Amino acid sequence: MNNSTVGYQHPHSGNYAPIEESTWHHAIYPLGAHYQDDDVTFAVYSKRATHILLEIYLSSTGEDAKYDYWLKKNPTDQIWRAKIAEVPPGTFYAFRCWGPNWEYEEGWL
Repeated sequence: MNNSTVGYQHPHSGNYAPIEESTWHHAIYPLGAHYQDDDVTFAVYSKRATHILLEIYLSSTGEDAKYDYWLKKNPTDQIWRAKIAEVPPGTFYAFRCWGPNWEYEEGWL
């Protein structure tokens, strides 16, 4: 993995594919992770974050993230959101956040 692919390491269709990504910055998904049928919406509040990366793991420990996605910030409510297709129940996920205390740099890997 190199830094130019961070946030884009995921399928483009089927399980774990982003859904309606161009609408995430205006979406109103509720905070947290929520199922909508087989898909999952993710939302986290941060008015100071500059980047938020959603990472999907196939195991709870001992492995790197399998997939990752850049969340999009809704400027009206400061909530970062994503919607991912066909995420199985029990999937492990994490957010990696950058802001004033941990500035994002292109070569952070």
